[in-house]
Amino acid sequence: MADLNQLQQVLELSQQQEQQAQQKLSQATAQLERHQQQLAQIQQYRFDYLGQMNRQKGQALNANHYHQYHQFISQLDKASEAENQAMHQAMHAQNQCRQEWQTLQQKCRAMEQLIDKRLALLQIQAAKQEQKATDEFAIQAFLRRQA
Repeated sequence: MADLNQLQQVLELSQQQEQQAQQKLSQATAQLERHQQQLAQIQQYRFDYLGQMNRQKGQALNANHYHQYHQFISQLDKASEAENQAMHQAMHAQNQCRQEWQTLQQKCRAMEQLIDKRLALLQIQAAKQEQKATDEFAIQAFLRRQA
């Protein structure tokens, strides 16, 4: 029985670790989603800006305005690239968190199965003890009647 109590304590600790890992996974997923949204916003802004500049193509642009336009597009490209890298790092972090959570989840399931097996074994042993006591009682009753 002490062995079962120890297993229960280990299971509770494993479940706490699993919950913490699940929270880390949720945070990593939220971080990834923020980077994806930020990247999409930068790309949409770049697309909108290019569209605006294409509409102004027919108009005369001075060299300074044209230079500023290219410089701004270059800045958007750099921001997009940096955000893309951050998104890939967040994706990697999310995958690591997912693997850790799944490992801890499997550990908990294994502990639960072990505890279930131990409980079943204890129930079988208790049933055998009860049957043995019943048999012993029946033998004693039979012997008393014979005497």
